[in-house]
Amino acid sequence: MKKNFVSPNVGYIKLSRKLLSWRHVDDSNAFKVFVMLLLIVNHKKNTWRGMDCECGETFISAKSLCEITSLAKSTLFRSLKKLEQTGEIKRERINGHMKTIVVNYLRYQSVENEPTKVQKLDPNKNNINNNTSSLKEDN
Repeated sequence: MKKNFVSPNVGYIKLSRKLLSWRHVDDSNAFKVFVMLLLIVNHKKNTWRGMDCECGETFISAKSLCEITSLAKSTLFRSLKKLEQTGEIKRERINGHMKTIVVNYLRYQSVENEPTKVQKLDPNKNNINNNTSSLKEDN
C-alpha cells in the first residue's frame, strides 16, 4: 500500500471463511478491491468535508483505489462494476465526490456473532495450524 488512507491506522476487520466460497473468490482483482474496501470504509459514523459518511461507507477516488490496490484504472473499474452488479457495493456521486458503500458491512463485521466465552491458546500444546482444536475455553 503506497499511502495511508485509514486514519488512525489501527484496528482489525473480520474475514469469514465463507469468502472461500464467495462468487468472486477466483477473480483476484475483484477480491482484492473488496477486501481493500472492507479495510478502508468507516467502522463508525463520521463526516468527510461536511458530508455524512456512515459505517461501511467511504469517500475515495478511483485514483486512490488504483494506488492502494496497484491495479490499472480499467481493471479497477471492471472490478467495481462487477461488485456493484452483484450487490456487494454501491457507489454514488455526492457533490462531485464518489461515495463507496459496502452494502452488508455490518453483517460482515457484526460483533453479535462473537463467541460468548473467552478462548485462549493452550501454552502446553503446539497451536500452529490446528485451528480451533488447540483452543481451550476459559470458564
